Amino acid sequence: MTESPIRYRSLNLVTGALVVGTALSLLSGYWAGSTYVGYEPMDFMAILLWFLGIPVLATLIGAFLGWKGKQAVEYSSPEWKFEPVQLKPEECKSFARKHNRNHARLVASGNFWFFFIPVLLILAMFGLPLWMQYEASWLAQYAALLEAAMLTLVYLTSFAAMYFGSANSASEDFTMPLIREAAWLARKQSKVPGISHIRVVVDAAEFAGLHIYRNPRVIARISGHEKDAYIESWSEEVGAIAKLLCRLYPSDTSPQVIWWWFSGDRHFRKYVGDDKGGYYVRNPIPSRIKELGVKDVELVTKNSVGLFLLEWLRIRRDSEAARETLSTLGIAVE
Repeated sequence: MTESPIRYRSLNLVTGALVVGTALSLLSGYWAGSTYVGYEPMDFMAILLWFLGIPVLATLIGAFLGWKGKQAVEYSSPEWKFEPVQLKPEECKSFARKHNRNHARLVASGNFWFFFIPVLLILAMFGLPLWMQYEASWLAQYAALLEAAMLTLVYLTSFAAMYFGSANSASEDFTMPLIREAAWLARKQSKVPGISHIRVVVDAAEFAGLHIYRNPRVIARISGHEKDAYIESWSEEVGAIAKLLCRLYPSDTSPQVIWWWFSGDRHFRKYVGDDKGGYYVRNPIPSRIKELGVKDVELVTKNSVGLFLLEWLRIRRDSEAARETLSTLGIAVE
């Protein structure tokens, strides 16, 4: 049996401290709410201490325990062997969620709200006594319960934010790459005329029951030419395309042709056969946009389809389907 590269240390101390801290948060929040809220005159120094200082302290302690729990892992990176795996765009969300759930102690997958919620709760804890004092005195009878609940949530959400969001020695390998961005890109490109059989592809490796993933990208075929060419795209953020490759496979009579588009270049560059230098080509889609940017996802994809189909008609053979697609894209063909 293959030895696991992961060794988990015990979380008993962290769990015990979390339970004790939760109990103390409930008791201190309840006591402070019943002691200092709804009474005249208001003790502002006590309000400042119990409803601002103590919640900040609870945040720091909870965050420290979360970080400490996340570090209870020892990792020795094995020799990973990667193979491509194809996913439908609609499968990516559940795929990433399942991976994060199965490797919760290894991935850094913090949600923005995990870090923001403690701040909102602290502001609510500090503002609630003042609001009750001057605007909603009828709520004072519930102050102890409200303050106890909020202080406990401050403590627990701070723990969760650091436990799920911080990294350890294994996180660099196990954290899911930008698959959500690739899924968005695939859905956007699937609307382009001429695109078919679109998939999100990731390089996957497995070792001792553990899985990691690399290099998410989108692979698409061109309708009627699924065995002749493909389009491969990468995204580095939601709503954007970073680079695109379109490849026409070689035949017995003509070499392969490749078109590259990079967001930093903003123009298509064509490579024929073994040519390493390539040359720029004009965008075939009529548009006011001459330099395509990261947000011009559909336009970049349409131009790649158009470049391929024009090349097909020029060096391979005539095709009525290709002409129809070009017409749909707004490209005039002689």
